[in-house]
Amino acid sequence: TPSSDNAAVSVDPSYIKFTKVNWDMPQYIWVDIVDTDDDGADTAATISHSISGTDTVFSTAPGDVSVTGTDLDTDTDGDGLHDGLDTDDDGDGTDDDSDDFPLDASEDIDTDGDGTGDNADTDDDGDGTSDADDWAPLDDTEDTDTDGDGTGDNADTDDDGDGVDDASEDAGCDLIADCDGDGTDDGTDAFDSDANESADADGDGVGDNADWDDSDATESTDTDGDGVGDNGDAFPDDATETTDTDGDGVGDNGDAFPSDASETIDTDGDGVGDNSDWNATDATESNDNDGDGVGDNADTDDDDDGTPDSSDAFPQDPSESSDT
Repeated sequence: TPSSDNAAVSVDPSYIKFTKVNWDMPQYIWVDIVDTDDDGADTAATISHSISGTDTVFSTAPGDVSVTGTDLDTDTDGDGLHDGLDTDDDGDGTDDDSDDFPLDASEDIDTDGDGTGDNADTDDDGDGTSDADDWAPLDDTEDTDTDGDGTGDNADTDDDGDGVDDASEDAGCDLIADCDGDGTDDGTDAFDSDANESADADGDGVGDNADWDDSDATESTDTDGDGVGDNGDAFPDDATETTDTDGDGVGDNGDAFPSDASETIDTDGDGVGDNSDWNATDATESNDNDGDGVGDNADTDDDDDGTPDSSDAFPQDPSESSDT
């Protein structure tokens, strides 16, 4: 028994019978489709079958059959070929299979799938940037190409085309080729964000303009202006001193004994430093061996052993005076 799931589609006859006489003869079912509207839409139905009887060999019904009735009422583009047979219903040059709007000759594509054709849509790719301002109006992943190299900023690793990857740019400089506006593009500017500097000849991190010696990576400043960089100057704030050989805190220029850390001054100029000079204000005396208050040069008995120095074999040793 055949039947249809669409009231507009009927089958005839509604019953067929196979017997031992005609079991091997074909029998036909006629399908009648009634179209009472002018909507131009095709009519579809599924024809099902059911079987009753005592035969156990042919007791399984065949599969359903889908049928489609072509509507011959509509010729959208007026080309004399009804839409059911026309492969380009609206005559816009785009086949119906590829046309998002097969019945609208003014549209054939809806890039962002928002239901508005690209011709009428002001944001074809639906990326939030209007087509008029969108570098790639049909690509929702891109809307800007800052450097005009043909690659959108989202995919471009060097948006401003200055030769420096975006990841290596100073903060806020990835879209500006000359970030500090000093006339030197970031690709060759050692200081992208400093308009006062563009080169660092010695590579010490200090720009050449501010670097006291741009050829010496160990020096960048000479605070006291003595011609010796602060790093190499033991006294960077004293223009009269640069070195302290003995490390006593007194510069060599002001140290009477630059190689002796225990002495720095010789008040009487006798060649003996004040720290070890018995009388730092008397150039004729520097020692009082016996501590009698008379310098050895003036004292006739330096060791005060009772033997005059002139007769004392050991004038500085009170325990000895002769050497037989």
